[in-house]
Amino acid sequence: MREIEFRGKDAITDEWIYGIYIPASCTKLGYHSIIDARHRREVDPDTVGQYTGVRDYAGTKIYEGDRVQFLGEPALLTVRFIRGAFMADDGSAVYHLDDYTWLVIGNVYDK
Repeated sequence: MREIEFRGKDAITDEWIYGIYIPASCTKLGYHSIIDARHRREVDPDTVGQYTGVRDYAGTKIYEGDRVQFLGEPALLTVRFIRGAFMADDGSAVYHLDDYTWLVIGNVYDK
């Protein structure tokens, strides 16, 4: 069974929250939130990304919005949901995550 998990930045503390994503349109609270193991917390909807089901070379989970690179290569690619699948995009080509060995370098939200 595929693991479904999301992450998003807490709207107040700016820390990453992992769990089940609840869009604002699905609640009377009026804000986007993620439910983690203990709490429901408001998140910035622009930072919400889904876990791709793939881990990098070091075992780190890869999420939408992550910046990755082929192991040993300098070029950075961004993980996006393209053509019905999670792929790494460098602006000129896309690569299936399952076909290569990746290393997560960061993400598009953290500086």
